Amino acid sequence: MEIKSRAITLRAVNYKDNDRILTLITPEKGKISVSAKGVRKANAKMKVVSEPFCLSDCVFYERSGRLTLTEAEIVDTFFPIRENIWRFYAGTVALELANFLSQEDLEGTKLFSSLLTFLKDLCYGDRDEIGLLAEFIYRVLYDEGFAVDFSVCGRCGGNIEGRVRFNIKDGINVCENCAREGDREYSYRTYSFLKNIAEGEGATAQAQDGINALKFFDYYLRGAVGIQLKSIKFFTEK
Repeated sequence: MEIKSRAITLRAVNYKDNDRILTLITPEKGKISVSAKGVRKANAKMKVVSEPFCLSDCVFYERSGRLTLTEAEIVDTFFPIRENIWRFYAGTVALELANFLSQEDLEGTKLFSSLLTFLKDLCYGDRDEIGLLAEFIYRVLYDEGFAVDFSVCGRCGGNIEGRVRFNIKDGINVCENCAREGDREYSYRTYSFLKNIAEGEGATAQAQDGINALKFFDYYLRGAVGIQLKSIKFFTEK
């Protein structure tokens, strides 16, 4: 059976002498694993589609539940992302997170759309890549049911001012008056940065605020969602 779909390449693993196994995200089927035969050859027609970030219109052949890539028309390689190491790692974090959050054979239009928008902004826009990445992480976590509420104290419902703590078990921020044992204090400036993102005001503060926001998400992803992003260390270990 022949299947057609637009796809973004999330990762590729070498297989046999000249093949690769691709992990793609598609709007209709979510995450799929595809065999790409001969793409490691120097003159392979579909070589580019096996590179991360590539957006392509693909044709697959399905047999016994396995997909083989038969055709691919490149829509965009987002090549400029590779020319700046900060943007490259921001893009890599986004691909890695999408790989974790997307599910096989389950409609993934919203996640696909968010990732595509992020890659376009990262590649062709003039905004800071760290702020863009923080916004992307917040947005996809919200869409996938792992949202963190930055609006008010999660215990009393009041505004948070001065000092802020985070309860990773409940995914809530709490004010100083409601703090309990086990709540982790972090910078109020970082909280304000994240609150602006959550309210749709965008990330406009200094680069270090964005780095601290990524450290927050790294802590939350590991402790509450069970996701450890290897590539985010490029930012969090600075």
